[in-house]
Amino acid sequence: MTFDLPADGAVVFFLLSTRMLATLTVAPPFNGAMVPVRVRIGLAVSLGFFVSSLGIEAPFQINQLSIPSLVLAIFTQVLLGVAMGFVIQLLLSAFVVAGSFIDLSTGLTAGALYDPVTQSQTAPIGRIYQMISLALLVTLDGHLLIIRGVIRSYEAAPMHTLDLDALGTVMSSGVEQLLIAAVEIAFPVLAALMLTEIALGIASRAAPRMNIMTIGFGIKSVVAIVMIGLGAPAMANAVTNLVDLSLRWALGLAGA
Repeated sequence: MTFDLPADGAVVFFLLSTRMLATLTVAPPFNGAMVPVRVRIGLAVSLGFFVSSLGIEAPFQINQLSIPSLVLAIFTQVLLGVAMGFVIQLLLSAFVVAGSFIDLSTGLTAGALYDPVTQSQTAPIGRIYQMISLALLVTLDGHLLIIRGVIRSYEAAPMHTLDLDALGTVMSSGVEQLLIAAVEIAFPVLAALMLTEIALGIASRAAPRMNIMTIGFGIKSVVAIVMIGLGAPAMANAVTNLVDLSLRWALGLAGA
């Protein structure tokens, strides 16, 4: 069974929109409940129409288009779009992981709040780091870079290509890079908290009757908030570097 379509552009437009929608569904800042589904669909359709006007060729002849080949092409676009979005989401999750390290050190893990972005429970500092990273991502036009990266994958790679070797390499290296970035982001605050713990330990030896647990909780919370405020400007470079790395890895998945 074959389809008789009016032009190759219809198939190209559909496949491009499918990849874009899959990417926007997973990649920040478009994922999560904060961005309505209809907004993502409208953005994906608009960008798919724009990119299809660039003259990208379909991966097969229209008069030979069968149902299995169309289903395979759609599945490939969805898989590639989800993989690209997941790489971006994975690296930018370093801020949430860094905040979780700080929450664990300050004892704030018990105050977990509902996170509408990941639709899960996130501790306060982790939530703060996530909101700061998303704000910096939008401020630094990172969302436009992500869209530009997906468009670049259309221009540089065939529409039906997915580099499985690159996918395996990115998945294995992504977790390592995630932990390294999280430690680098949280290190100044963790170092300050460690010095605070040492000072509290000395104080408890000097005044054994002092309730060091109650006093220490408040002191460590204040130290963490102050250090986060002082280190917030430096987070802009971290956001820029992680977005750049994630886009290079995402383009590698498409064989670009």
